[in-house]
Amino acid sequence: MRRRRVAYVCLAAQTALALVAPPLLTAPRSVSCNIVTPLRGPAATADELEYGRGTMADLSSIVTLAQAEFGKDYTDPVSKFGLLTLLTVGFWIRLCRDDHSILTCKDASNDLIGYVEVSPQPAGEVSGPFPLPKWAKGLMGPLTPYLANLLVRPDARR
Repeated sequence: MRRRRVAYVCLAAQTALALVAPPLLTAPRSVSCNIVTPLRGPAATADELEYGRGTMADLSSIVTLAQAEFGKDYTDPVSKFGLLTLLTVGFWIRLCRDDHSILTCKDASNDLIGYVEVSPQPAGEVSGPFPLPKWAKGLMGPLTPYLANLLVRPDARR
């Protein structure tokens, strides 16, 4: 089971990096996960899924998915509103910036299945809720590619 999860993460990372740096890396022409599990039928093929960079049109779907995952422990309305505000502003900044990419995966009906954030970060550092500008991160040390916030809608997980 662990090998399958590693394979999915590796595939997501390879696809994400290929979308961010097309001149340096080439994405697989056709991505197909034809693994059959006892709980579900064959996985979706690349023809059934659409991968691409997130846009402002995706903001509400991204925030909804993030809030469902990160907000499980928030029970009172004030905390839920605070998290919603934090996520909305944070992802809005990420979508506006050229040094952050939010890569999305959508199904045939254009519903968001999942996303991953790719950005350069100083070695050993992680991006906070509001990402620093690239020049500020550069002051902290050499920048390396960083994959964060890999989220998949619960009903689409294996």
